[in-house]
Amino acid sequence: MKRFPNTFMAAALLCLFTACGQSSSTAREASAAPTEKEPAAGAETAKTEHSAESAAATEAATASFFTVTCEEKEEMADEPEEEDEIDGEVNDPIITRTCTFRDHKHVAVGEADYKGRYSWVYSLYKVENGREVKVANSSLFNHRQNELLQQVNKRLQTEFRQIANDPENEGCLDGVEPLRDYKMDELNMYFMEGELVFNVELELGSACMAVSDFHVAYKLEELAPYLK
Repeated sequence: MKRFPNTFMAAALLCLFTACGQSSSTAREASAAPTEKEPAAGAETAKTEHSAESAAATEAATASFFTVTCEEKEEMADEPEEEDEIDGEVNDPIITRTCTFRDHKHVAVGEADYKGRYSWVYSLYKVENGREVKVANSSLFNHRQNELLQQVNKRLQTEFRQIANDPENEGCLDGVEPLRDYKMDELNMYFMEGELVFNVELELGSACMAVSDFHVAYKLEELAPYLK
């Protein structure tokens, strides 16, 4: 009697419990395993746009932090006397320059002498609860302001020496003591667009008025470590 059927059955059973079964199981596992999805192109574009918008917003906020807005107006002083008109003297206007920096407002009022040379009076105000309160220069700066003050005094003294040693200014600064170290609230201070200027004026008389003014200017970005 032939034994082929039994041999075939044994081979089938062996296949079922060995390699054939493993191949089937491996195929099922491979088909069931999750596949990694590539990020959609739209998501990458949205991410890039969001980063660009964030950078632009940061740049705008930084620019706003250092923005100074100034306006200037003129008003005529008292009407000139008739003899002034005859002598050809000009009655120059009073200039009021108002600058706003964050929660501070600075007002500079300039009046001209008979030769049209202006002298200025400066005032600094802080806006609190809708009211303007007059404050000292030091209120604008933080606990590091003494570091800034040392720099300002050093630069002012350097400018004084340069002007005093200029032969063209001989006679005006002879015998004048070099500039001392000033306190923050002793300095004149005013805003220009994007800048803050520190100023010292000496009483040298009208003939030397042109060399009586010493000043140093800082970009507001330079002052960032010292501002409140």
